[in-house]
Amino acid sequence: MLTPTHDHANRTDARTFVTPSWLSGCLFFSGFGIYSRSPGRRLSIGIVRQRSRAMVSSPSGIRHLPRTTDISQRNATMTRNDGRALEALVSALEQAYLPDGFKVESNVREYRDGIQLAEFDLRITGRIGTADYCCLIECRDRPLSGPQDAGWVEQVAGRRQRFRASTVIAVSSTGFTSAARHAARELSVELRTLSSLALDDPASWWASASTVTYDHWSFNLDRTSLVVGEDPEHQRVMRETTSSIQMYAPLLVSPHTRQAFSLLQIAEMMYKQQGLLRPDHCEPDGAQHMVPLRVDYPDSPFVVPTCVGDIPVHRIDFDATVSRTKHDLPLSEVREYVPHADAPIGHIASFGPKTLPDGRLIIIDIVRNSETGEMRPQARYV
Repeated sequence: MLTPTHDHANRTDARTFVTPSWLSGCLFFSGFGIYSRSPGRRLSIGIVRQRSRAMVSSPSGIRHLPRTTDISQRNATMTRNDGRALEALVSALEQAYLPDGFKVESNVREYRDGIQLAEFDLRITGRIGTADYCCLIECRDRPLSGPQDAGWVEQVAGRRQRFRASTVIAVSSTGFTSAARHAARELSVELRTLSSLALDDPASWWASASTVTYDHWSFNLDRTSLVVGEDPEHQRVMRETTSSIQMYAPLLVSPHTRQAFSLLQIAEMMYKQQGLLRPDHCEPDGAQHMVPLRVDYPDSPFVVPTCVGDIPVHRIDFDATVSRTKHDLPLSEVREYVPHADAPIGHIASFGPKTLPDGRLIIIDIVRNSETGEMRPQARYV
């Protein structure tokens, strides 16, 4: 068992703590990405008076806490067919083909004069040479309605002209009628079908991939202290400012770029930079570990905008608990992504769902680019 190099109980700084109505948050670290949720606990935020600017190294140790009881298992079959799953799969497939500088956005709302005109399932944007590029993608997952007809294709085509899109794509999980395909050719609408394949095909690339192992990190930010100057007015204003702000709300601002960050974002960056979330520090046994971190900012790269102006933050202290578990997810479905009358351009293999210790259901999708053979994993929650 390791001991932290800096213990909160042994600090000598003069402090004034407040406990505003903040909800704590969790960031879930894994090999597949970073996710967030709010479990509904109180997070204590301290406003601390700065006495010294001396730099102090970050703690590298972890001390063990008692293991907590896992949340009851959820029924893995309780998922809705509201089209969101299809949109997530198509988004992952499209991202596998995008060059640098392009991005995929989901459920994008278009407004004009404060009035919502439309919502796009997916939107791809980027820049080609000196021109802006925009692709709108509409998805339909309606197993009971059969192949999609020309009427829907005409609706998708109308969005290109109205919203000045470079390309429009219609994706269906049930294919298209001959009339729809004819309309797509006339109206220059790209068609895609995402359909399921047999899992037991011995010649397939997924034939030997029966399971994947998911390394799940749970990061709970329990308490944060902001160290400010000795001005009593600044301390009072800071207490008022942090008393009602929500945990994901932008609080800290770069004085140079004016880019805003939440404390959860800062915690995520600093814990990763300091290497405090390493496998050799935390066994995958579900036990919780206390990981404190103290970050000094002698040049005050962050300020908090308030009614009396920007207040510099000289140091941030974090108290967090971390746990790690490993889960084997079985292969559950493989789908192919096919343009009209052409060979598949991609496959996506789904593993799970699996109930995690925090009660959420997770699916791991592995996207394979049919042109290059490159595979990318990503986590999806249902």
